[in-house]
Amino acid sequence: MRPAHAHTFARVIKTSRTGQTLMHTLSIARESPWKTYSKAMLFLAPPVLAWTFTAIFVAPKVKQMWADAGGSHTIVFSSMDTLRENWLLLCGTVLIGVVLSELFWKRWADFRKTILSVAVFLINTGAIASITLLLVTAIEVGLELGKRVHF
Repeated sequence: MRPAHAHTFARVIKTSRTGQTLMHTLSIARESPWKTYSKAMLFLAPPVLAWTFTAIFVAPKVKQMWADAGGSHTIVFSSMDTLRENWLLLCGTVLIGVVLSELFWKRWADFRKTILSVAVFLINTGAIASITLLLVTAIEVGLELGKRVHF
């Protein structure tokens, strides 16, 4: 007997040689909610912690060096500042969305793993891209300040 949380999909195949119709069934069991949410948190933690460290300790130093080098305000700094200042609002909005989906959307269990996987992927990609842009900005600052120093 299948578990209550499993879906059965039927695929009808018509063979070309014999003209016979075959039906294949496939049973897919859903992952439990705690396991899905645990995996999401596990995969979110390292890049989010690295981004937080970078936004709090590294970005202000690079921003000051950028100003000393005569650079204007860049989107790298403004995006990191916006996220750093509004992280509680963003996390609360996502949490409320997930809770409401869990409570009121009847098909949420069917899409939970996929939606959370895509969200984790996008957040991780954003964190890595943001850190990379900050690193490139720091290199540009270093090169600009290096031009001004004469030995």
